[in-house]
Amino acid sequence: MKIKNLKELRKHIEKAIRNSLENEVFEDVRETECRHVQTDVFDVYKPRVYHRREFYPEEYVSYGETGIGVKDERNIVFDPIKNGVLKVENVAEFNPVRAIRNHGPGLVTLIEYGHGARGIYYDYPKYPEYLRPRPFIANTREEIKQTKSHVKAMKLGLRRNKIECE
Repeated sequence: MKIKNLKELRKHIEKAIRNSLENEVFEDVRETECRHVQTDVFDVYKPRVYHRREFYPEEYVSYGETGIGVKDERNIVFDPIKNGVLKVENVAEFNPVRAIRNHGPGLVTLIEYGHGARGIYYDYPKYPEYLRPRPFIANTREEIKQTKSHVKAMKLGLRRNKIECE
């Protein structure tokens, strides 16, 4: 591609940045979050009252886009990029199969901030291991900030888009 003026150059660079954010950077964030779901949420305790969705995916096939829980990569999505900002969100909902008090969105908030935070409560308040915050989102952000993996991912994406960077 031959760039003829600064306007075309700017357009080319913005397109490469958006593409890198949507691919390499998003994938880096999603992989990091999945690791933190495992270590900060699942490895903390083994449920006594319910079965985790990831172990019984056949029960959830009919729910399609809702996926099978917070670790399901289909539930980690990004909003359209605005002003060069990638906003990643885990949209996992409460278990649609079980008849529980909570339903729809709010599962991530409950896990991240704990029992009672923002008016959301666990169905099993007698088990203290369920009640404590398990901040996998905050830990994901902190890891990315510390390791600068998003910068490395952006550079990979820009190189893939034929833009040299250090």
